[in-house]
Amino acid sequence: MTEVPTPPSPKRVDHRREYHGDVFNDPYEWMRDKSDPDVIAYLEAENSYTEQITDHLAPLRQKIFDEIKARTKETDLSVPVRRGDWWYYARSYEGKQYGVQCRCAIADPTDWNPPVFDEHTEIPGEQTLLDENVEAEGHDFFSLGAASISPDGNILAYSVDVVGDELVVIANTGDDVEIYDDETRTTVRATQRHLRQQIARRARALVLELEILLGAPVRHFRLRSYLVSFLYFTRWGMIESWPSRRILSFS
Repeated sequence: MTEVPTPPSPKRVDHRREYHGDVFNDPYEWMRDKSDPDVIAYLEAENSYTEQITDHLAPLRQKIFDEIKARTKETDLSVPVRRGDWWYYARSYEGKQYGVQCRCAIADPTDWNPPVFDEHTEIPGEQTLLDENVEAEGHDFFSLGAASISPDGNILAYSVDVVGDELVVIANTGDDVEIYDDETRTTVRATQRHLRQQIARRARALVLELEILLGAPVRHFRLRSYLVSFLYFTRWGMIESWPSRRILSFS
């Protein structure tokens, strides 16, 4: 008879929290530190236990995976959606892990019927806005958080998660961000400090307006964070602050 492995049990370390007069003891607070050797060891033990307890399901997992893959059209093209003077769509390619965001110009301003394309069609004037496969290079994990095109179709802002914690990055870790000017085919640089200052000023103004409407101060940190994120990806934010004919890349 096969011996059933024993699941790992994390240690308990008392950690007292007090908010607004309420006291709470969290014995697993120590697990927040991802670099703690004890945390890493416990996660490795959990993974090992999971592998042992589900090892007999490996053939079934592979069978299901193969069936799903066989029914999936890997090289494909989404239905174009018109925004302004462009048709926007996404491509996927066999053997590649991520999609490619593209667009092409409309042929007639009065035509709102999507053009008939397929994955093998060579589309005249096609532009690649964002190749997620390129963005994912050098990372063990990659996920596109959000992407928004400006109303005039000239600026693309996007965020990425390269860790897996669902905390997206909307600016370079260096001292500047890249701004690609598609008229001159050159890259212009603007300081992150300027971007942060612009966003902060607009966020404060929006919070103030909200406080006036509510008749009460807005002190909720998460709500303030949502407002700042809102400014990044709408016309309230940096999108209308930059000159036209540019693609702004937050990578």
